[in-house]
Amino acid sequence: MNEPPVASLGDTKGTETVQDGQVALSGRLTINEAETVRDDLLRGLAGCRRLTLDTAELDAVDVAGLQLLIAARRSAAQTGKSLRLAAEPEGALLAALIAAGFRVAGDTGQPDAGQDAFWWGRD
Repeated sequence: MNEPPVASLGDTKGTETVQDGQVALSGRLTINEAETVRDDLLRGLAGCRRLTLDTAELDAVDVAGLQLLIAARRSAAQTGKSLRLAAEPEGALLAALIAAGFRVAGDTGQPDAGQDAFWWGRD
């Protein structure tokens, strides 16, 4: 069986002195790839103050992948940095968010009170 590649950093923009950076994740963001993607995200955060994640090309996301995004966001905040999604989730990421209860199928627009705007691609 042909499995999609591990989530990888497609294009990384950002150096040690850049304020804004962007990382394009593609492939799988699951428990099997968590360590590799974690290291990639930490490298991305090390190079900028605000890191934006493009998740449109993710083929598979599980709860471990969601937990990794949450942990990366918290790590960024603890060091005075920020991590955000480039756009409202779709595809594999949206499906994982719905399965985990972070989003409801068919919801669009603004998050309800008490919901984290991060999962809508907002700061």
